[in-house]
Amino acid sequence: SFYPEIRRCYERALKEGKPGLAGKYTIEFDVDERGAVSKVLIRDDTVGDTKMAACVRARIWTWRFVVSAGASPQTIRYPVTFRASLN
Repeated sequence: SFYPEIRRCYERALKEGKPGLAGKYTIEFDVDERGAVSKVLIRDDTVGDTKMAACVRARIWTWRFVVSAGASPQTIRYPVTFRASLN
């Protein structure tokens, strides 16, 4: 799962003095026929932290997927909710 990478961006933002930071992203990214990410967008951003959004986009650009021979490019939409743990 790639979620821990995204979560680290959120945790970094919390540590940078934004303890109440919370919200949702709908992340949209394209995966090409080789399994590489070829486009990343953050839609429906209710978090409102540009530095965190940049971190998330940077992490997603590094992702690679296993694809079958002859695979077509795909667009993936991935909703993510961020809220601080209650621990």
